[in-house]
Amino acid sequence: MIASDTLARIADRVSAIGCDESSLPTLRDEFDPVHFSYCMDDDVVGPGPAYSGAGFNLYLIDACEHCLKLTSSLDSATGVLLAEVIEDEED
Repeated sequence: MIASDTLARIADRVSAIGCDESSLPTLRDEFDPVHFSYCMDDDVVGPGPAYSGAGFNLYLIDACEHCLKLTSSLDSATGVLLAEVIEDEED
């Protein structure tokens, strides 16, 4: 389970340090035992983000069963997927 205030603190921290793979060690240290992963937002298929920020989305990961899966439930979430959003440039 990830509490809603923990998710809010994670979002604030990602806003401060940026969303890329180099953010993972900091987040893992500060929010242990929450599991963190990173990818590009356009690679994500599943439930919508639990949080949307400037340049990133946060998705919830459920690792309660054998395989990891995305979830929309804070109660079953054990981790957070940081998904970097790159806005399309229009010419």
